[in-house]
Amino acid sequence: MPHASWPFLALLMLSFWPPRFAAAPGETVRQAATTSPPALAAVPGCQPTAPDGTDAAWGLIGHMTTDFPTSAPGRNFNMALATRRLCGTVIPAGGVFSFNGQLGQASRAEGYQVGRVFIGDRIVPGYGGGVCQVASTIYNAALRAGLPIAERHQHGLTVPYLLPGEDATISYGYLDLRVENDTGEPIRLVTRAQGGRVTAEFFGARQPPEVRWIHKEMSRTPFYTVRRNDPSLPAGSEEVDAPGQEGVVVRSWLERRWPDGRQETFDMGVDSYRPSPRIVRVGTGQALGEKGRLRPVDS
Repeated sequence: MPHASWPFLALLMLSFWPPRFAAAPGETVRQAATTSPPALAAVPGCQPTAPDGTDAAWGLIGHMTTDFPTSAPGRNFNMALATRRLCGTVIPAGGVFSFNGQLGQASRAEGYQVGRVFIGDRIVPGYGGGVCQVASTIYNAALRAGLPIAERHQHGLTVPYLLPGEDATISYGYLDLRVENDTGEPIRLVTRAQGGRVTAEFFGARQPPEVRWIHKEMSRTPFYTVRRNDPSLPAGSEEVDAPGQEGVVVRSWLERRWPDGRQETFDMGVDSYRPSPRIVRVGTGQALGEKGRLRPVDS
């Protein structure tokens, strides 16, 4: 599946937009539970083997990889830590996978480093930055496995590793990603990350469908520029802290074709992403003279 190549600094994650819920094709949209299910069993070694007692044929039922080549080291560390902790999770038949319930809070106390997170229309440093890419990757793998989605929320800003409408954000205690297992057999989640690349796979006894996203862009909003004086920079110089990114509104549909010939089309609704400003620091300090020497600025 093609990935977006958005020229954004956007690394991730939190959104203060009102929650929006999406369901898998044929499922009813349901409100989020007030409490998350208890954490499911994660198996050391993280092998895609069938759980004991699984009698049906076992194999890969859903796969997704997202990639953000310019992801920063702290962000990459966080994604690797989160995928190690999630890898091997078994979701019993009829069970629900809760991203927050399984992973816990991506905080400094839990070993996470500083990455970038979304706060309103700004991108700022924050512990656990990058974990939402893991959630987005699991979300898309679940859709490709034909699993019902009980809860999903969009980011407030577009992300550089998926097209608008395909992402999923989380915020511990507030926004969750929850996936149901309706296959009639246990399924296992296998996750891994290296650099800016994250892979999520579901293994189970289902014959997976073919999946296709369809997006219609409804509107686009240009970003604005914020200029800030900075006496630490030479007069006349500028440095860009954030390149800015446009806002966009998209409507999305998901099409599935099952091995038995059944076809489903589900309206995934409308996602509205804010524009994020271009932030430029403007030098007001001493100006560079000949041969790079500093000279006083005329007042």
